[in-house]
Parts: sequence; C-alpha cells; structure tokens
Amino acid sequence: MQTENKVVFEKAVNWWCEKLRGNAPHSNGDNSLPSVMACIMADRGTKPVTDEQIAIFKEELMKELEANQDNFGISLECDYGPCRMLDAAAQKAGINVLNFPFKTGMQIRDGKVRVSDGYAQPYIEI
Repeated sequence: MQTENKVVFEKAVNWWCEKLRGNAPHSNGDNSLPSVMACIMADRGTKPVTDEQIAIFKEELMKELEANQDNFGISLECDYGPCRMLDAAAQKAGINVLNFPFKTGMQIRDGKVRVSDGYAQPYIEI
C-alpha cells in the first residue's frame, strides 16, 4: 500500500475506533416518541468494547480499506447499522453492531478523510 494511503486509512480507522469506544447515545434526528424509544433501545443494546476487540477491528478494517481502494475513493456509512466493510471488521472483532452511531458517514478521497457525524450534519475534514 502506498504510504500516503496508509496514513489516511489509519486516520479513518482511528476515528471509527473512537466512535466504538465512545458509547455515544444513538440519534436519528427524529424527536418523535417512537423514534426516541427506538434510539433508547439501541443504546441498551451496546456492549463494552475491549482493547483486544479494538486491535482486531483496526487490523480488519485496514485490510478492508486496502482491498477496496480505487481511484474514486471509499465511503463508510452507518444508517441504522454499519456498511459492509465496517460490519465485516466488527464481526471479526466480535463488536456488537449497535455500538456504531446512527446516521454517520465517512468519505476517504483524494488523500482526505471527511466525516458527517450524525443526522444531516455537514461533511468536515478530520
């Protein structure tokens, strides 16, 4: 892998690891009672993530990024669950998918990592 891609991929992977450790409450941008209750139930489904799980997740997500890099970039998304690449890494690490934030997206493109951190949030470079 090219050195510049590795640095960018490491930045992206580390951001997701912090999200998995953060245990932030789920939100989908809807404040109606059914939606709030669904988010509370999702919060109750999260499980603590160990350092060992994070290490495995990092290694596996890095492999996913390396295998899927192309000239057009990579998108990593969580709507109500993680996209295929995030899910594959989480499954291998034994991380519960409810530890992922709702309505969150990441674009890895042109040597940059941009994140939309929650419902309707603008993409910002990290």
